[in-house]
Amino acid sequence: MKPIDKTERYTLSKMVVESIKQYILNNGLSPGDRLPSERDLCQMMNISRTILREALHALESIGILEIRHGEGSYVSDHFFQPMTENLRFALQMNKDDAADMLEIRYMLEAAAIDQWNGDSSNPHFLEAIQLSSKGEDERFHMRIIGALQNEAYVKMCEPFIANFPSGHDAAKTYEQITAEHEAYIAALQSGDRELAKRRLKQHLGMAD
Repeated sequence: MKPIDKTERYTLSKMVVESIKQYILNNGLSPGDRLPSERDLCQMMNISRTILREALHALESIGILEIRHGEGSYVSDHFFQPMTENLRFALQMNKDDAADMLEIRYMLEAAAIDQWNGDSSNPHFLEAIQLSSKGEDERFHMRIIGALQNEAYVKMCEPFIANFPSGHDAAKTYEQITAEHEAYIAALQSGDRELAKRRLKQHLGMAD
């Protein structure tokens, strides 16, 4: 880690952020690994503790570090949490673009269908089958996504599914939602991905 040139304060803090990120990569640090002490970091980069702490808090805010008071700074294992929180807020601020956002939701779920390996014994898929007859739409869709066993993908899909529910849900009866869920599940179980995508599109209230 090189000493940091003294420049304008805001730029300096950003440079320290980038330097620490590069240090993590260069040293192969993994989630849970501890950074050097504040004193050592200050000496390594020739900066003040005030500037260092600004950079550390900035890295914590974007999910790269976890600051444990009295213990030090650690590489975080919650990289996606700030991203999903920002995405969730952005989606809530853009309700006027609901049709476009619903289209993105469909593309994310359709991609999951393409990756579905047909394992009907997957615990997430089994739970989706149970939920299909209970009218719990958001949980139902999240369990199907969860069957991919890709936690990052699940976290990326969750804000879209939570904020842009299936089309016309308020006008649908419990029986209609249940029937659509069961038809979707049946298509997945049959291995007919194109049929499953059509069922999903119909369920979302999107024109084919």
